[in-house]
Amino acid sequence: MPVRELLTVSSVPRGVHTRWLSTLSALLQRRLKIRRPISIAFVSARMMKRLNTSYRGVNATTDVLSFTLHEPQSPEQASAPLGEIIISLPDVRRQARTQGHSLAEEFQVLTIHGVLHVLGYEHDGPAGARRMRKLETGLLGELKKTLAKH
Repeated sequence: MPVRELLTVSSVPRGVHTRWLSTLSALLQRRLKIRRPISIAFVSARMMKRLNTSYRGVNATTDVLSFTLHEPQSPEQASAPLGEIIISLPDVRRQARTQGHSLAEEFQVLTIHGVLHVLGYEHDGPAGARRMRKLETGLLGELKKTLAKH
């Protein structure tokens, strides 16, 4: 699968730059052996609250939700999309301001976090949280290093 097809974003909001997606796609293919597409969609806080209530039973907004559409290793689903990541644009903007980094960097953090959830990683317990944080930190660091070279 061509690198540019791994992560696809529908309806990119104004001010959100996604040029780094092809770099992240290549990194995910290399490091996590992802071969099937994952879609990314932006939603309003109201829609995110609705989705979070419906799927997690939590009546509040959240920054990112991830859905695995087909099992990662399922051979009969080899060409089907692997999953979908839903990102709350208001949360991305607020968290970028709070964390003191760019909108693109917050989008990168949440995209990596969402991809790991699509792959089945969870941060419910201490061990899972450590494993997930280590992967997130490593992938984000490698992405930043690669982007700095270009």
